[in-house]
Amino acid sequence: MKYGVSFRKAYAYLAQESLSDGGQPTIPVSLSQAYRLWERERDGAPLRLGHAAKGYRALRYDEQVYKRIEALARARSQERRYRRL
Repeated sequence: MKYGVSFRKAYAYLAQESLSDGGQPTIPVSLSQAYRLWERERDGAPLRLGHAAKGYRALRYDEQVYKRIEALARARSQERRYRRL
């Protein structure tokens, strides 16, 4: 602790100060978001991450599985339409 106060306590002080100014709180991020931003700054990482850095984006299942699910959904949708008529 560089300043003798934990991150959570510092955030609480900031929130209290924001509320004491009157009216709505002016803290734009939640505690968890603020902690993630602080960690990135501390580690020298960019504060904003591009879309490429959002994790593993491959399909979980084979494409045939998704196509089969879509086909079944369309068939059920058409069955419901015919029942209404």
